[in-house]
Amino acid sequence: MKKIVFLCALFYILAPGISGAQDLFVRKEGTQKPAPETIDRRLGITPKAIEPKQDAPPASPSEFAKRYYQNCAAKSYALLNDEAIKSLCACLSVSLQDKLDINEINLLVQPTAEGQAMRIKMMQTVYAPCMKYPVYDLIKGECLQRESVKKSLGNAYQVCNCTADTMSRYVDSRNQEILQTTLRQNPGSIEPLSDYLQSDYFNRMAQTYMTQCIQIHEFGVR
Repeated sequence: MKKIVFLCALFYILAPGISGAQDLFVRKEGTQKPAPETIDRRLGITPKAIEPKQDAPPASPSEFAKRYYQNCAAKSYALLNDEAIKSLCACLSVSLQDKLDINEINLLVQPTAEGQAMRIKMMQTVYAPCMKYPVYDLIKGECLQRESVKKSLGNAYQVCNCTADTMSRYVDSRNQEILQTTLRQNPGSIEPLSDYLQSDYFNRMAQTYMTQCIQIHEFGVR
């Protein structure tokens, strides 16, 4: 009983560090959320009237993957830090080569119904399984940078790594559900992961897992 009371009191003292997970990715009040970029724009598909000169179709999946990585890494993403962007773009470029053949890739960039169907397939088979990597990099990096976490916790690295790993595995186990939910809320969005990171549900899960990781690595409670 004394141990439970002690833990409750200590969690109260550590509240800034624990609650830091809840607002880790919340946009500051007054900052306008940018409109989600569509997959058509990210792939370079624009209305015919303003369509720029297009590059020659890729000769191979590896050539397209190289172009895709360069384009992906050059873009800005809501909430994602540099490491998270690199891990997302690297996973996407490798997965594109592994899961789509050259005919599917060429169809991917066509502004047609068939092209749209292929883009949906790409989001399901390529994008969704890659979300776990940037989630890990983002949570770990942001957690370790928080002064409240570093000052309040004796094992900050273990707690942050535990939180990042647990959330990453959770996102991987629910990637299709997360993808479908965010796309329903923001049809055509190319950044369902960023949309998810800004959701109340994500923040609640991050707080829950961080609390569990603090119990494990600070107090040995499992």
